[in-house]
Formats: sequence, structure tokens, C-alpha cells
Amino acid sequence: MCKIDTLLGEFRRFCRFPELHRSLTYENQGSIGDTLSNKKVDKSIHSEWTERRRVYADCLIARANAADLPDSAFSAMTRLDHNRALAALAEKTGKPLSALRNVMIWGNHSATQYPDLHHASADGKAALSLVDAAWYTDTFIPQVQQRGAAIIKARGASSAASAASAAIDHMRDWLVGDTPADDVVSMALFGNGEYDIDSELVYSYPVRCSQGAARIIADFPINAFSRERMRQTAQELAEERDAVRHLLP
Repeated sequence: MCKIDTLLGEFRRFCRFPELHRSLTYENQGSIGDTLSNKKVDKSIHSEWTERRRVYADCLIARANAADLPDSAFSAMTRLDHNRALAALAEKTGKPLSALRNVMIWGNHSATQYPDLHHASADGKAALSLVDAAWYTDTFIPQVQQRGAAIIKARGASSAASAASAAIDHMRDWLVGDTPADDVVSMALFGNGEYDIDSELVYSYPVRCSQGAARIIADFPINAFSRERMRQTAQELAEERDAVRHLLP
């Protein structure tokens, strides 16, 4: 039996510093590490249910305080962003979701995330050949980056149902999924220097899941446009890591 520990976000104002320090609920991370180890947890997902706080820092803290668990036991969600990117591309191209491949989200669950279509396809055709460049840079990217904040502004509340559905998608793929060889899903993991991303960071990558494991796909060519956006979101994650270093043993 696979044991799962799901650590959820709480209802706080959407912001970064200094609220990041106050929003963290895991200041006594030693107890979480002990709990995880005692349960012999196989998977720990850090889920952004409310879209209002930074869970990647929490994932980093929990991993640091659960010495008996490998890095591969931890992940954080970018699936809500991934699903939104798929929906936006499907609407623009008129293609069904089942026809889309290799849409990916890089980096943080924040306004710096990078929704990438350079490797995406729709019905076998390059996605960027089906949309104009201005729509991609001026509409698609900011729409995916800012969708959560836009919903909160419009409704006064986050899209909890969509986040819950994304969490189910995330865990289904991680535990029992078998990602096709011509596709990826987006998941925030501890890497090993892929794409020159600091291995200390919980960073969203394109991954394929199989037999209960998530594997970062490390051979996508990266152009200068993508490289700079990947760097920007990695820089933000590094700043958030540095802000919680006092919580890391």
C-alpha cells in the first residue's frame, strides 16, 4: 500500500515577502519530519489549494526535515497551471485536449512561471504554427501566469474546485499514470541540475510518470526566449528559499 502525506495551503493573502514568513505553517518542521518518517510515507504532495501562498518553500522545508525520505518522495503542484495552459491552447486552436501534446510549465507557481509552447503540438502540428506570436507572448503567457490572481480579484475567492481537480490529476499521474512517450505533464520536483536549475529548488519541469515515479525529461532544446524566462522564475524560487533558510536544519 502506498502511503501519501498531502500538505495543503491555508487561506492567506496572496503575496510574497514579508508575508511568506508569516504564511508558513510548518515552522516546527522537525515534527513534520518525524511524522513523515514514522508513517514511512511513499509520497508527499504539497498542494496549492487556495492559490494564495507559496507551497514550494513548504515542500523544501518538509524535505529538509524528513531525512529518512528521498527527494523523489516529494513534489509540489503545477498541474492547475498546466491544465489552464492546455485549456487556453485548446480554445485558441479549436482542438480537443486529447490532441494536445508537450505543453509545459517551468518554475514557480506564481506570476513568474513560464508556460511554454515551443515544444507543444496540436493534432501533430507545431502549436506555435497555429497561433500568432503576439497571442503567445501577450495573451497566453500572462493569462496562464495571472489566472489565479484574476479569479481571486473577480470572485473574492480562489478556484478551489479546479485546484482540487488538479490535485487529483497530479496524484493519479504520479501514482498510477503512464505518460505517453510523446507527451509530458508539469510537476514541481527536486532536480539534479537539469537545464542548469539549482538542485536545491523545487522547480516545475516537464515530466513523464510511469510505475509510480516521475522522471524529468531533460532533453528539450531551450532557446534564448525560454532560457531567460526559466532563469527569472528560478531566481524568484531562490529568493523564496533564502527567505526560509532559518527553517532548514
